[in-house]
Amino acid sequence: MDAASPATATRFRRPTWFWKLQRLLNVGEERTLREGTKLARAWLRKTIDQALKSSVAKKQQGHDYPATIDTDTKKPMRTVIELFLEYGEGLNEDDLVEFILTFVFAARDTTADTLSWLFYVVGHRPDVEQRLRAEMDEKLPPGSNTTYLTTEHLKDFVYMEAVIKETLRLYPAAPYTLRTCASDTVICGDIFLRKGDMVGTPMYAMARNPSVWGPDASEFRPERWIDEATGKIKQVAASKFYTFSAGPRTCVGMSLAMLELRVVVANLLQRYTFTVDPSNDGSYLVAPTLMMKHPLLVRAERVAKHNGGATERHPPAA
Repeated sequence: MDAASPATATRFRRPTWFWKLQRLLNVGEERTLREGTKLARAWLRKTIDQALKSSVAKKQQGHDYPATIDTDTKKPMRTVIELFLEYGEGLNEDDLVEFILTFVFAARDTTADTLSWLFYVVGHRPDVEQRLRAEMDEKLPPGSNTTYLTTEHLKDFVYMEAVIKETLRLYPAAPYTLRTCASDTVICGDIFLRKGDMVGTPMYAMARNPSVWGPDASEFRPERWIDEATGKIKQVAASKFYTFSAGPRTCVGMSLAMLELRVVVANLLQRYTFTVDPSNDGSYLVAPTLMMKHPLLVRAERVAKHNGGATERHPPAA
């Protein structure tokens, strides 16, 4: 998938006839893309087959759905496979493969890339890291330093949400997207667009535009998200904070992504402090998602208070 994703981006930089010819001849980036998606589909189909057989066997043995229990809440959960078996009338296994493949493409890279950029920034900004830790010390109950933090613990973490949103602003998981005009229209006062015209929306450039975000648009400043009067997160129009798109095409996984980011960031930072290896200069690849060009190597040090006052060092890890 790591090779296939950048290969997809080449379609946006070349004439349509060129990449279609590559696809026909099975050469270049189109071959890389085809081989990558073929391997992903084969692995996914095998995994789904095993899960389907297991679920059917459990049902035949008299086990009612749902068979999966959340280890934290002790409440039952339904997997995608279970929902497919129960409500997937009219859908076949190929539909399930394509659905999960799309979900993996959309969720895996975007969340992983955002976390990479967030820890890249935090590793270079000790002031941000210190304030994040101060918020955790203030708002988490005593003795929670060995507890796995869930969304219930993190509901009122204003500064953490500001850091996440500022990361998403400057390093949008999807740095650009395309839209097709549904009708003739005029934008920006004098730009005429015909029905069917394709328009690119560069989220990466928009986030660094001073006319949108002010003269400090290129700076990483989480405080811009916090209302000085209320101390709460500001409500910013989706047309301005365009990372998740806007309108009827808003990212369906937006809320889930924010929950995942909060939980991962909090659980890592309450246990470790991170120093970024200088081999990563912040360069990125041209791809459908904002992938780092170099691995994010960090030195992780266990936070002293979680280990009886001693600091445990770990070797650099990607």
